[in-house]
Amino acid sequence: MLVKCFYNGEIAAALQEMQQTRNEYERTFTSASNGHAFPPLSVNLGEDGYTVTAEIPGVDPEKLEIIVSEDTVTVSGNREAEKNPHGSVWHKREREYGAFSRSIRLPFKVDETNVSAKAVNGLLRLVIAKPAAKKPVRVPVQTA
Repeated sequence: MLVKCFYNGEIAAALQEMQQTRNEYERTFTSASNGHAFPPLSVNLGEDGYTVTAEIPGVDPEKLEIIVSEDTVTVSGNREAEKNPHGSVWHKREREYGAFSRSIRLPFKVDETNVSAKAVNGLLRLVIAKPAAKKPVRVPVQTA
């Protein structure tokens, strides 16, 4: 190993331990083994609010759970494992499965009555309306 050529064994062991720690961290904070969180998201801000698009191929939209709490929207679900036909052996398996959950924090409190969700062709689209701007209110001054 190249590291061992330049450093003594203690430094190489420390570097290896740091790499293992990094790998564990990435596995903990991402739900997919390829280092990417699932589902992948796009978040766009328009004039009326945010649009969140999530790729959810192979996920039954009826089994998705979308939770709105204060300024956070969470999308959770489960992608079922593909069944291996009886008597066959996997040659290669890259498609991932299992439970997932992604949370998006927005710069405003979400009005849960102004959120819509639609799933079509493996895409989940959430439309989250921005709250109405609060207008200044004139306070009358009373006299004695």
